[in-house]
Amino acid sequence: MDIVDEFGQSPRCPECGILLREVRGGWRCPECSHAEDAPWVSKPDDGGAPSIHGG
Repeated sequence: MDIVDEFGQSPRCPECGILLREVRGGWRCPECSHAEDAPWVSKPDDGGAPSIHGG
């Protein structure tokens, strides 16, 4: 199962077809409690630019 489809929508449960809800670390089915882990995504580098607060 692709975690997120090509339109950026949440995945559906492979067991019952219900839209999975976002939970910490992935998604969970509200009906049958099937869980999918989210792939780890790295935070993009800011290139050393100062923040909006100057730091």
